[in-house]
Amino acid sequence: MRRLPLVGLLAWLSAWPAGAAAAPPPPVGPSGAAPALPSQLGGDFGSAKVGAWVEYLIADLTRRTTVRVRLAVVERSEAGTWFELAFNMPGMERLIIKTLTKGDARKADAVKRVILRIGNMQPLEIVGGPPAEAAPRFLPAPAGTARRLGQTTVRVPAGSFAAEHHRVESKQGPVESWLSPKLPLFGVVKLKSREHIYELAGMGQDAKTQITGRVGKLDLAALKGAGGAGK
Repeated sequence: MRRLPLVGLLAWLSAWPAGAAAAPPPPVGPSGAAPALPSQLGGDFGSAKVGAWVEYLIADLTRRTTVRVRLAVVERSEAGTWFELAFNMPGMERLIIKTLTKGDARKADAVKRVILRIGNMQPLEIVGGPPAEAAPRFLPAPAGTARRLGQTTVRVPAGSFAAEHHRVESKQGPVESWLSPKLPLFGVVKLKSREHIYELAGMGQDAKTQITGRVGKLDLAALKGAGGAGK
């Protein structure tokens, strides 16, 4: 497993290609390294139960790699709802992005704060710029003709589910989704496009934050201006 000193953070974040073709990465931040997620896995976390989590295996059909992603709602206050995305990516240490949102997490103005952690390194809060630049990225919903194909049983690593099968014909190719209200977050059991397959690998209601201990600072302005490390 590759280890990174803090001074190598920016270079590492810029080097990871997964998802980069789907949406341009922000200038700096962990979302430049992590795969972008489909719009179906984003939205307003304010109505979700604290502790709810889902985990997916994402198969990249072009690169023939697999990424494991865990999405969890971990805290709520008057300031908004904290959710965490944990990425296990080939050849890299685990990346956790903790994001405070108020409103639709897919929109930049809903993102209030972002904290990241790589492996066992100290957690760092993004400062010195718009926090949305370092927040998780969500792909836009596919534009095209949508069809409901009816109820079916779909088998994924988490088990078998009765799900509603939907298909969208878009210019980028068909996008199919299998949805179930039994999931604690957003209901996506399986999603398939020309480039990726997302399959539910686990779910629950007992998530806790994985960002603990003293939180440092990572200054976006300093990184953009000098290519240096955060404080």
